[in-house]
Amino acid sequence: MEEIKKKKGETITLIIFFFSIFYFKIPFISNSLFVLGVIVSLKILDVNFFHITSKILCNREFILLNIIYFIPLCWYVISTIEKGVNDFSFIITLFSYLVYINIFSLIVIYLLYKNVDINFERLLFNVFLLQAIIIVLAFLFAPVRDFVQFFQSEGAREIALQDKNLGIRGLALSLQQYFGLGVLYCVFFIFFMFFISNKKLSIRAIYPFFLIVLSSVTIARTVFIGLIFSGLYLIFVLGKKVTLSIFIRFMLILIIISLFLLYVYLYGNNTLVKNAMNWAFEMFVNFLQGKGAETASTTALSNMYFPLKESQYLYGDGSYVNNDGSYYMHTDAGYMRMILSVGVGGVFWILYDLLLIKILHSSLKEYHYRGRFCFCIFCLMLVLNIKGEVLGYNVGVHLLIFLYVIKGKFLLAIKNNKYQTGMDK
Repeated sequence: MEEIKKKKGETITLIIFFFSIFYFKIPFISNSLFVLGVIVSLKILDVNFFHITSKILCNREFILLNIIYFIPLCWYVISTIEKGVNDFSFIITLFSYLVYINIFSLIVIYLLYKNVDINFERLLFNVFLLQAIIIVLAFLFAPVRDFVQFFQSEGAREIALQDKNLGIRGLALSLQQYFGLGVLYCVFFIFFMFFISNKKLSIRAIYPFFLIVLSSVTIARTVFIGLIFSGLYLIFVLGKKVTLSIFIRFMLILIIISLFLLYVYLYGNNTLVKNAMNWAFEMFVNFLQGKGAETASTTALSNMYFPLKESQYLYGDGSYVNNDGSYYMHTDAGYMRMILSVGVGGVFWILYDLLLIKILHSSLKEYHYRGRFCFCIFCLMLVLNIKGEVLGYNVGVHLLIFLYVIKGKFLLAIKNNKYQTGMDK
């Protein structure tokens, strides 16, 4: 009976975590993260839970984080009004980030309050594995794909239904899609290697990990950047017996899967699979055909960086979108968007993430290689921001970071203040 109760609790926790990480649209209501946020907020009536939550979220480091975050936000408000543009769409984006992160943090605190010994490493891995299974089923079966896309935004569905993407993209059960979801996977890949190198997950987890990797390719080719940085992390921690074993297995499985995919591509007759591979590995296909190591996306990205005036570098234009709702100056490149909106004020979002990474580092005291891990995460964010908006206010890239920051602060609050958790009652 006790075992059944335990399994039920683990299943509920898995569902809550999935709904939080891959928050998806719930028709006529909102999205799964907001629904969970409303439910969990009722726990504020529990005085002990309220004290723990306020102790964590009103921490001095979090207050400093918010001050840094609001400097470019206020800069943008003043700039767009002063220049007579009055484009406040960016403010909605910036406040949306704060809402999502704070609700997610509240849910994490609740999960820890109910079970302080929760295994986030195993939980996180299972959540991404579950999403991988959903993506594979949606790829193979059109009815599953139609069901999954019912819970996506209208814009995501429109992209997924384009002829070139039909049956290949928009397969994840998530409100975030494409680049936004891709950066979440990039961060997860490094976290996964960090867990493995710290023996928080079994080395055998590498095998199902490659199912997660293969399914993620349908989301965005950006995930290859995450794979590169996760490999770099492994190289940085080489020298220990466990990491050397991980690296050997990682490379061996990668070679086997590459050979298998090459065989399927050359001798298979499934058009959908070939179209998916042509899209996912466009850079490699073009290189082998003598067209250079580039894709339509990299070509488009190169055109989105162009010369600006000195005043734009310094102050920005106080604009985020054009009158028709398209990106201002038709660029979605991360650093260009930062400069055009707030100029050098964008440096504060870099400082925001630098401080956040520092807090993450101090929250991982029980882990080995945390310095090299945090360095890889921050460098990943800087590189991803070349492609799109990541630094400062991208929800996907910050979720897992806040997960472990909140966990560290929660354990510290329990230790220093002797609060009771839900398990103690």
